[in-house]
Amino acid sequence: SITNCNRFRVLNTISDVFGIKSKGYCETHSWDWDENVKEKCGFSGYKSEELQHIWANKKITFIGDSLVRTTYHSFNSLLDPNYNSFHLEQLPRPNINHNSTNTITNSKHIDLKHYFKESNTTVYFYWAPTTINISKVLTSNMITSYGSIDMIVLGSSLWDALYENHDVGIYKKHLDELELSKLHHILSSDNKNSPIVVWFLPTTIIDARLNTEAKHLHMTESIISTYRETALSSNNLKDNAHVILDPSKTISTIDHST
Repeated sequence: SITNCNRFRVLNTISDVFGIKSKGYCETHSWDWDENVKEKCGFSGYKSEELQHIWANKKITFIGDSLVRTTYHSFNSLLDPNYNSFHLEQLPRPNINHNSTNTITNSKHIDLKHYFKESNTTVYFYWAPTTINISKVLTSNMITSYGSIDMIVLGSSLWDALYENHDVGIYKKHLDELELSKLHHILSSDNKNSPIVVWFLPTTIIDARLNTEAKHLHMTESIISTYRETALSSNNLKDNAHVILDPSKTISTIDHST
């Protein structure tokens, strides 16, 4: 049993804006490892040196929305202490009609690559904010052009709710149509070592911080919770991916587990 195993603690912090901590910007909550997590749960976070050993000579690919992109940057920061998200290597993207008709692109919505020489680890990010976008990336030759992949992290829902027909039923259909079962053959160099496939659920939405009328109409926590539950109940994800919960949901699940 791991009942009462609280892996995270909530911190009141001042947001770090472009490297400057400013009370004038906003005060927020963030998640951090509980200092006693190893005693309570039997495990803890990894140090950079440990992660470098684990991911030595590996390739990791992140495909998804801004939440997945944030995880990409966090992963690189843990792996490489000198990682700087302001000095990025952009990946060229072939024309595969990637964006949905309702999506908008800007300088943040680009594909990225980070190579960590010390451990020979390569980490990619492909901007794909909707489930259809993810499907197009998976079925293109973009991710296979760089050779075999050891782990692939996927995630979408916010733009599905905001732009793609505002219908959780269509989201379910698109999830079911993702060709996740084929990733074993597509991304494995020897057809023996299957890549680890991870699906990233959206974090809790704070309604008061939604800054447009469209988001208040289509992207509130009550709406996104239905997308979250849809992903959790997806047989495609259950059979072919590890589903990662956001910290608040993870704690709720663990506290009631045996």
